[in-house]
Amino acid sequence: MCVIAVSLVHIRRLEVRARYKAHVLDREAANLRMQLGNQQLQLSELTTPRVVRQRAQEMALGLIDVDNPNRHLASHWPRPDHQDRQR
Repeated sequence: MCVIAVSLVHIRRLEVRARYKAHVLDREAANLRMQLGNQQLQLSELTTPRVVRQRAQEMALGLIDVDNPNRHLASHWPRPDHQDRQR
């Protein structure tokens, strides 16, 4: 009888530890999801056309014609529509 009681106490202790570990992992997963959401928000803000254009001008990459922002220097066709193409 004593062996059964000791075994039950041991099993309950293991169960409590396992629940605690699961709780810690759940909290960690929630924190990681929050960090991911914040990073996705930052990325979406950094990749808006306005910010990309502004950063390209600040870095002087030469990708955008400063005098005519609709003309991209990487392509010889005016942007945004290519209907005026002459081949």
